[in-house]
Amino acid sequence: MRKTALSAQPAATATPAQSAPIAARVVAQEGAQYRLQTDSGEVCASLATHLPPLAPGQDVLIAGMPGAYLVIAAWPHPDAPPLLQMQEGRLRIHAAQLQLDALQELELVCGDARIRLNLAGQVQISGNHILSSAVHSQRIEGGSIDLN
Repeated sequence: MRKTALSAQPAATATPAQSAPIAARVVAQEGAQYRLQTDSGEVCASLATHLPPLAPGQDVLIAGMPGAYLVIAAWPHPDAPPLLQMQEGRLRIHAAQLQLDALQELELVCGDARIRLNLAGQVQISGNHILSSAVHSQRIEGGSIDLN
C-alpha cells in the first residue's frame, strides 16, 4: 500500500483581491441591480438577501470588486419614519410586520388588562371590560362554546 503525504497548506488558487468596504449612496434601481455613487464614481451592485429594498438617496456600504459589488449594509433613508421611538415613557415600533417569538409564554399587560399566549397554544384574554366588534360578520368557533 502506497502512502501519500498530505499538506496542511491549501492549494494555491488565483483569486482577485477584494476591496475594503466602500461607502456609497443609492442613485437608482435598475432591475435587480442598484446604481450607486461612490467618491470615485458610479458603480452597480447587487443587494444582499438580508437587506430590504433600497431607495434613492439612501446611504449604503458595499464590498467586493469592480463588476461584482454587493450592498452589505444600509442606513435608514433620511425621509423614512424611525423604526423605534422612545419618548416620555412611550415606545413606538414602526414596521410593516412585527413578530415576537417567545420560547414558553408571551404576556402583554397594562394595568388590569392582560393577554397571555403559551407554548401549548392557549390564549387567555382578561380585563375589567372586554369589547369585541366587527364591521362585517363576527364568528366564534370551537369544539364547544360556553356562554356564562
